[in-house]
Amino acid sequence: MENELEDIICMNLNNKQTIDLATAFIDAVQTVSASINAVDNRLGDLIEKLPNEDK
Repeated sequence: MENELEDIICMNLNNKQTIDLATAFIDAVQTVSASINAVDNRLGDLIEKLPNEDK
């Protein structure tokens, strides 16, 4: 019984660590995505300012 409880506690801690890692990964992906969108928007703005023959 004691080993089962210890196993359950360890599983819960591992699950929490996995969830924390997944959350951190999702946050990082969202940050990169936001940066890519910002660059994309900036490039779009710059392309709009190009003379027609350079587009």
